[in-house]
Amino acid sequence: MTPAGWNEIAKTVEENYRQYKGFVVIHGTDTMVFSASILSFMFENLGKPVVITGAQIPIFEARSDPRDNLINSVITASTCKIPEVLLCFGNNVFRGNRCVKKDSSGFDAFISPNHPPLIELGVGMKKNPHALGKVVGGQQNLFSRLKVRTMPKDCKVGILRLYPGINEKTVKRILEDKAGVVLQSFGAGNAPDEAWFKTALTNFTNSRGIVINVTQCHEGTVTSDYACGEMLEGCGVLAGGDMTEEAAYCKLCYMLARDDIGELQWFVDMENPIRKEMTTPKSSKKKKQMAPYC
Repeated sequence: MTPAGWNEIAKTVEENYRQYKGFVVIHGTDTMVFSASILSFMFENLGKPVVITGAQIPIFEARSDPRDNLINSVITASTCKIPEVLLCFGNNVFRGNRCVKKDSSGFDAFISPNHPPLIELGVGMKKNPHALGKVVGGQQNLFSRLKVRTMPKDCKVGILRLYPGINEKTVKRILEDKAGVVLQSFGAGNAPDEAWFKTALTNFTNSRGIVINVTQCHEGTVTSDYACGEMLEGCGVLAGGDMTEEAAYCKLCYMLARDDIGELQWFVDMENPIRKEMTTPKSSKKKKQMAPYC
């Protein structure tokens, strides 16, 4: 899958948007979470469900899962008025930008570690009102005008996963020629405190590069409560809360493609949920975090 593939899916939905109540996208499982996440951002003012599904075993095999996944997805898209990009797999319907793939071969291949499923599939379809939350703004209108934000061929976004012993050369190489980077830090947001690491991040953010920090753990969130978290904040690194790696990557791709909002609002949107992709931060330190940029 590439940004061109994302654009093709989004364009197909846009061209047929007024003809159908919902849409089902059949997708390979390995990059499904990336596509679910980016489409949730690319679709602006979405008023209908877009359900992404796939299978672990081909449909012509005796033991396979695509039949149930496809049937459940069609029912979800046609009857459940959830105006979001959803991921339907196994016995659950998830918010697409909250998922990760946990199993390379199991039928329950996806989980949503920091947010419960929107629908549990059993004898019936059990919605979770708390997980669904409130429908916001133009998404209440089934016939609202959908706008698709096209992604560039090269989003110029990278992923920097920290590990013990990571060196300056590696970090600089990953930051090189990037407009933005997802930093996967240890635990609740810890990172090396060597001078070279802080200098590399600070130089990158001072040159208009964007770094968004998320945890390597499936569950939990990053915080600046620890010294290392404060250090990253001081280097101009933005807090990604409990976003998944995939959601953070896709959100950064989307936000870098935007040119319709001011700088202040851009940073507010980057650290807060715009498609329910993260839990709303309990406290805000945006003025301090935005200082290097504004």
